[in-house]
This record gives sequence, C-alpha cells and structure tokens, in this order.
Amino acid sequence: MNTSQAQQIVDGLFQKIDRQGARPGQRDPEVEALAQQRIARDPGAIDAMVQLLIGQDQAIAQLRQENAQLRQQVSDYQQRGDADDRRSGGSDFLSGAAQIALGIGGGILAADVIGDVFGGGDSWW
Repeated sequence: MNTSQAQQIVDGLFQKIDRQGARPGQRDPEVEALAQQRIARDPGAIDAMVQLLIGQDQAIAQLRQENAQLRQQVSDYQQRGDADDRRSGGSDFLSGAAQIALGIGGGILAADVIGDVFGGGDSWW
C-alpha cells in the first residue's frame, strides 16, 4: 500500500471516529483513561489498533457486498421457483431450503472473516 492510499484509509477511519464522537453520551471516561494508559506503555499499539479497525471495516464491507449478492441470488431463485410452482402446482420447499442455505452460508462466511481479522495470518498480530 502506498502512502497516499494509507493516508486516505486512515483519514476515512478518523472521519468515522469523528462522527461517533459527535454522538452525545457515547464517551466513556474510564475506557478512554485505560486506553491512554495502554498506549503510553506501548505507543505501537496505535498502529495495531488502526490496522485492526481498518481490517474489520474492510471485512464488513466485503460481507455486506457478498450478502447483497446472496440475497439477489435467493431472490432470483425464488422468482424462478414461484414461476415453476405456478406451472406445476409445486410447493415452496426449495425456496425455503435456499433461505436456510443462505443463512448458514452467511454465518460461516462471517465466522471465517472474523477469524481472519482477529488472528488468521495478520503479520502485525
């Protein structure tokens, strides 16, 4: 990653943080004090936290994109199934199975991404 990309990513992260900080009643002085103590002991922790947050943000964006694609596939399948059911007088069995598969697949995907973010192959970890 070049310096310009890193700058944009970090700026984007802090824009999100600024939006969160603007919400009243969301700050916890005890948590802030603890974080400041830990950072004073290990200044490199800031870089690690930024990398972790960026990784999580990218994982969430990827999951949202994949979720949208899966929802579209299920919708397309259901529409085809509905048309087939009207022609054949069949049931919604396959449509229900597709929804269950989507839920299971989404859960497995989320677990894999979260596992990768929190410990799988991160060089800084």
